[in-house]
Amino acid sequence: MSSTSGPRLALLVCDTPLPSIVAAQGAYPIIFTTWLLASARRDMKLQLDPYDVVHKEYPDPENYDGILITGSAASAYEETDWVLELVKFVRLVIDHHPKVKIIGICFGHQIIAQALGGPDSVRRNELGWEAGVYTVSLTPAGERVFSEKQISIHEMHRDHVVRLPPGCINLGSTDKCEIQGLVKLYDTSKTDAALPENFSGADRQTDSNALATGLPTGNSSTEPTKTEAPSTASSVPEEINLAEDVHILSVQGHPEFTSFMVTEIVKTRGEKGIMPPETVKDSMERASRKHDGDGMIGEAIWKVLGL
Repeated sequence: MSSTSGPRLALLVCDTPLPSIVAAQGAYPIIFTTWLLASARRDMKLQLDPYDVVHKEYPDPENYDGILITGSAASAYEETDWVLELVKFVRLVIDHHPKVKIIGICFGHQIIAQALGGPDSVRRNELGWEAGVYTVSLTPAGERVFSEKQISIHEMHRDHVVRLPPGCINLGSTDKCEIQGLVKLYDTSKTDAALPENFSGADRQTDSNALATGLPTGNSSTEPTKTEAPSTASSVPEEINLAEDVHILSVQGHPEFTSFMVTEIVKTRGEKGIMPPETVKDSMERASRKHDGDGMIGEAIWKVLGL
């Protein structure tokens, strides 16, 4: 479906930025368009159609090359109708529309984990917030995706993925968060790992073209005592063709964020008592650090989309 001018993407909008951010940099459709175009070739065009999934607006996957899931102040484990519906939709797209690439950002990354790994794949992080720019140490898979040993990315979360979903490979880690991204590869020669017994997402039927290599972590009915995020060199192909091999790519951070956005969010959450003073101070300092959002991270996402 994509052409030399660019792909057609559906943006699943899961929140609205603060009014000060909207006034200065736009709502998420504008923010994501700006970020993606800043990461693309100069002659690249992009069609990005927004869908307000909070109010249960969804695209027909057949009309798109890819689906991009935004961040949100909500939690991926919430038992709210729109979050549960989003998890179900993502699972259905993965199983029944394998040609559609799926990109997850922060909350979107966590939704993908819930869709593939079942309930309790995402939890509140006992180590607290990550906000501002953090350096992510990459796994062998992450190095193949980003062509570097580490990336720097804006973070804004205190929930995190605690269990690697079946068929997925961890991309990297920080001291506070062991699963900083996921990649799921197409592999028609293998069968997908079984879903957890207590999986409550979408229908079980799968398409063989959507099956992926990775490290299954077993039954989710077993309570993990720590984040389960192994990724060894032997589990990762020597080469990953991002356009041909990657079905799903997600990052815990926000490559689309700017220092202004982070500063506004941190200031507001500090004023409301959501973030403690020491976190606010540290995050404000991190907000202005150099990051790779519209560099190697954005470039990798374009490559996954085949461009």
